[in-house]
Amino acid sequence: MKIAIVGATGTGKSALAAALDITDKTGGVADPWVAAEAPALTEALTRDLLFQDTSFYPQALRQHRQFSLTLLTGLDLPSASLPDGRVRPGLFDQRLRQVMDDQAIPYAVVYGKGQDRTDCALQAIAHHARALSMRFRSARTEWHWNCDTCSDAGCEHLLFRSLLQAGSVRA
Repeated sequence: MKIAIVGATGTGKSALAAALDITDKTGGVADPWVAAEAPALTEALTRDLLFQDTSFYPQALRQHRQFSLTLLTGLDLPSASLPDGRVRPGLFDQRLRQVMDDQAIPYAVVYGKGQDRTDCALQAIAHHARALSMRFRSARTEWHWNCDTCSDAGCEHLLFRSLLQAGSVRA
C-alpha cells in the first residue's frame, strides 16, 4: 500500500514519514506499506495560493493517484501556527482539503504529538487496509445487493410490517 503524507508547513510530515518507515520495518501493521510526502500536490497548492496558477494540478493529481491513502497532518502542533512566509498554514490546509474532497481522494487527518500522532496514523492505515480487504472480498462474490436498508430478512420483515401498519398495503 502506498501512503501519501500531506499537510501545511510545520505539521510534522517528515517526522511522521520517518516514524511510519521505522514502524513498517518492525512490523507495526500486517500489510507492508510505503509512506512518503507528496511534494507534487504540495507544490501545486502553493502555486495556486501564491500565484493563482492552477496549471500544475493535473500533473500533480495524476502523480497523487498512485497512493491508495493520504494522511493529512493536522494543524495541532505549535509549529503549524507559524507561517513560513509563503502560505498561511490554515489557508493551505483548507484549500488542500477542498482539492482532495473535489477530487474524491481518500484521506484521514492525523493529530497528536510524537507517538500519539504515529498511533493515529497507524489506526488510519489499519482501518483503510481493512476497508480495502472487505471491498476485495465482496468484489469476488457473484451477487451484490444494494438497498437503502439491506437484504436481511429481518429488515424486510420490518419494512413490510411498517407498510401494513401505515395502511399502504392491503392484506
